[in-house]
Amino acid sequence: MPALLWGVAYVWIKVVYKYYGPFTTIFLRLSISATILLLISAVFKKFERIRKEDYLLFFIFTIIDPLGYYICESVGLTHISALIGSIIISTIPVFSAVLGCFILRERLTLINIFGALLSFAGIGIMIFKPDLSFAASPVGILLMFGAVGCAIFYSLVVKKLSDRYNILTLITIQNTCGAIYFLPLFLIFEYHKFLSIVPNFELVSNILLLAVLGSTLAYIIYVLILKEIGIGKTNMFINLIPVFTLIASYFILGDIITLKNLIGISIVITGLYLSQIQGRKKSLIWWNPVG
Repeated sequence: MPALLWGVAYVWIKVVYKYYGPFTTIFLRLSISATILLLISAVFKKFERIRKEDYLLFFIFTIIDPLGYYICESVGLTHISALIGSIIISTIPVFSAVLGCFILRERLTLINIFGALLSFAGIGIMIFKPDLSFAASPVGILLMFGAVGCAIFYSLVVKKLSDRYNILTLITIQNTCGAIYFLPLFLIFEYHKFLSIVPNFELVSNILLLAVLGSTLAYIIYVLILKEIGIGKTNMFINLIPVFTLIASYFILGDIITLKNLIGISIVITGLYLSQIQGRKKSLIWWNPVG
């Protein structure tokens, strides 16, 4: 379910971008999500008091994601397609595996290494032309890989916090702080454009889908699944994000599914699968792909 919601979220973002800029989209998305989560926390009394010794850790937690991640992802998606963006984000497990190898001393097999290289070859097919010039914006690609970096470092911090606080508390703080962080960016850069847009059903519905499903429900379900079946199996399903983006792009945005895209995405997913075949003594670190 999270893979489906996050995969389609890239398409919802593209729809909203027809009306609003990235900072407006993020601010509205996180504000609505934070309001929902705060109400749920108040009704069910699940919000936990933050300990003073964890203030700095929470600050780092929210600076990395949503601030850093969403800036890279949302601005990046203004330059490249939803499909290419989702494929780049889906490589997070590969980078997590490499990080785990160097920091956690996890053992990578030859098949894991081959899978990682294969996934990058698949990305190369989609972002490069035959003459090796870029088929997609280099700025957009760089920003999306910046989002990958934010997600990996975020996973290190949230893993520690998840041992001390419940998931509702973490997501509520994350999205509330995110809305606060993006408020000045929204007011400075996009407020006047926001006032000039007359909302319609397409705009409002996609904003609500992003907030309720992409930023709220998907996170909650993801962590519940993570606790039940473990990190490795959960990440296998997350690799399907580009597949759902491809299908949603075709039906919602009317994007053409080319043979090049089909070959590229097939190679990427195969590589991601091979890179995570169990051959390490420890599991991959927990990561969060945020769509």
